[in-house]
Amino acid sequence: MQCPFCKTENSAYAYRCNLCEAVLPIEQAARLDTIDNLSDQKALYRAYIGLENTDHYLEIFEKFDAVGKTGLHWNTSAMLATFYWLVYRKMYSHAAWYTIIPLTLFIITNIIILFIPKLNLLVFWVGLFNWVFCILGPLYGDKLYYKVCKKKIREAQHIAPDDIDQQCRFLRAEGGVSKKAVIIVIAMVMVLSIALLLFAFVFLLPYAEKMRKVSPEMVQFFLNN
Repeated sequence: MQCPFCKTENSAYAYRCNLCEAVLPIEQAARLDTIDNLSDQKALYRAYIGLENTDHYLEIFEKFDAVGKTGLHWNTSAMLATFYWLVYRKMYSHAAWYTIIPLTLFIITNIIILFIPKLNLLVFWVGLFNWVFCILGPLYGDKLYYKVCKKKIREAQHIAPDDIDQQCRFLRAEGGVSKKAVIIVIAMVMVLSIALLLFAFVFLLPYAEKMRKVSPEMVQFFLNN
């Protein structure tokens, strides 16, 4: 295909021009999602999903392809531990945001309540929001995973437009699961939890004493130990 900006000829599956690196028109880039050979499509899906629950996710992805759009689909693994499921499936940035948003709200809310006790109802609304936010994981997990998979497939087709084997090698490296990452994250969560508790005891207890939320004896006990 020809780049409309610099007139350079590119591969039929190119996403950016090889010369000027401009993004090709959407009608051309959309061809990345159209694979003539269905066996190649399954191969790309399988390569990215990996060996864990391959047929399960492959069936879901094919349903999304059949209707031409994604939909809500309950993901039991994401329901039990959405954050760790995201890490397990190597969606690290999504896992970070999934944790940062409710955690930040929780910390800010508790600090506000400490200084403005009249706003204690805020805890209820923030708790309700966090509960609803947690439901989004199992509801939209498969949809998110499908979109991430499609994005990686587009990257693979851009890197090796005419080499299905090379595309699969790229997807195997980028996708699959990572048990090691889950172990590392669990350790980091434990360390962070301990650090937050120490911060609360050392820096917030004196303010809590002034607000008469805790007794002076309790403050001295924690500070001395």
